[in-house]
Amino acid sequence: MGLQYLIKNKIAPNPFVEMLFARDVVFAMADVRDVSKSIFQAATRMGLYDKNYLIASESYAVYDISRMLSQQAPLWVQPLCMIVGWQKKSLAWHLFQPGKH
Repeated sequence: MGLQYLIKNKIAPNPFVEMLFARDVVFAMADVRDVSKSIFQAATRMGLYDKNYLIASESYAVYDISRMLSQQAPLWVQPLCMIVGWQKKSLAWHLFQPGKH
């Protein structure tokens, strides 16, 4: 079983997944289109060799992810603070796509 299935159905078969639910862990999420464009930019722009990027647009807690996977709106959206200016500038990105609830 994949993690998405476990979160959607609120199944905790091991201590790791139990911890995710117990702490209502927050995951950074990204639109796959933003990820693919960012990978392309990182691969084709000069001077970006050997740099690391974290691509994300919003953060959601495990229980909200479970709600969204069940076609319900999340109760809480945590703003994302970890995208810094140099990442956006070097990847030529101005705005990431918001998640669809």
